[in-house]
Amino acid sequence: MNSKSETKRLAKRAIELARELESRATELATGVEQRQFAELDGMLQRPDDKVTVTQLTNQAFRPESARRGIDQFLHILDTRGVPRFFPLLDRLALAVLPFFARLFSGIAFPLAKRKMRRESARVILPAEDPLLEPNLHRRREAGLRVNVNILGEALLGEDEAAHRAAAL
Repeated sequence: MNSKSETKRLAKRAIELARELESRATELATGVEQRQFAELDGMLQRPDDKVTVTQLTNQAFRPESARRGIDQFLHILDTRGVPRFFPLLDRLALAVLPFFARLFSGIAFPLAKRKMRRESARVILPAEDPLLEPNLHRRREAGLRVNVNILGEALLGEDEAAHRAAAL
């Protein structure tokens, strides 16, 4: 068999396996996971919303000062708009946030950070996961390079980001 037809056969099989894996993962997903998948899919389908979320996580959650964080958060929402893939209650909360946030930044900012960390904890995998290292080792042995994207302190918090970085 020539290599071109073998490559096509393997590619077709890889696609079939990926579809089977996706189907099985969907079957096993809990209601919470299904809602989160739908949100992530919504973000991926709307590039402008993805930019907004990236700006929020990279800029609004970095300041130490709650007042500065809220100002940056509100500026991003004012210039970019509320992401449309967010659930209805979150969109409503963000719509009324400008009226109260600056007055109550000491409460609003920590609550917003906590919510982002709680939501992202389900999709950000710990670097010290016992399944990760053997998987990375096998790939290195096969001559493959793997890029592990370490999400920084903006979303996880300084302590958690330092802990994860030290574990590598």
